[in-house]
Amino acid sequence: DPKEYYGYLFEADKKPTKTLDAMLRGIARYIINNMEPKEERALTPAKLAAYYKKMGGNYDSLFIEVPNPSISWIYASIGCQQTLQPGKDDFNPPCIPALTERGFVRWQSIEILLGPEEHVEFIQNTIDNHNIKHPDTGEDFPVGLPKESFPFEADPLIERWHDECAQKLRERA
Repeated sequence: DPKEYYGYLFEADKKPTKTLDAMLRGIARYIINNMEPKEERALTPAKLAAYYKKMGGNYDSLFIEVPNPSISWIYASIGCQQTLQPGKDDFNPPCIPALTERGFVRWQSIEILLGPEEHVEFIQNTIDNHNIKHPDTGEDFPVGLPKESFPFEADPLIERWHDECAQKLRERA
């Protein structure tokens, strides 16, 4: 029973449960292995843009149009772990921000808490249609991820915190 398997996927302190953490790590691996450009083996902006498009969203305004240093700063400002990947020119330092699995879990958890009306559907679509594997056990996550496992509306405390992060970002720009 999916309702019993998943339960509510956030702890009281807004952190993801172990199940949500594992699910999002599984989705991160799916994105790395299946989204274009396939030669990139990291959660780069191009891969994330491709993922959101495949799931019915469009985040090109962030992941394609925003310069890499700004994306990196956004990740850092909200505590999303990242690495820098090399660009096309091997004679230049790495410059493409890429979320780690841990960074993706935090990123996606925040996105769900800020906009469940949009992001829950992305997660449900991914689980229901792409055989996402539990990264620790290799088992498929059950299809039929219930909407009740997520918040129904944006979390006001997370919205306030996010607005404060955005203000700091604008002040540093």
